[in-house]
Amino acid sequence: MARTLWKVMAAGMLALCMTSCGSGGGGSGSDVCSKLQSCNFLAGTSVAQCTDSFNKEMAGLTSSERADMQKALDQCMSLSDCANFASCLGIQ
Repeated sequence: MARTLWKVMAAGMLALCMTSCGSGGGGSGSDVCSKLQSCNFLAGTSVAQCTDSFNKEMAGLTSSERADMQKALDQCMSLSDCANFASCLGIQ
């Protein structure tokens, strides 16, 4: 289930990047995963496991894709409530 959640989250984040949404300069893997945990979206996955998966996914992207992903994540991380955050990531 946690692996499925990550795949959905990663697909949602990649979709956000493809539409070039967002701007800014924050949102590390641990920040994103901590926010996912605080919103009860990790479903049995620890923040450390989530962060590791996040970092592996980011490492597999080109520098341009990583930059786009970071922009999308920055926009999502700026959202204060969990429903909007999940919607931004494409997981709800």
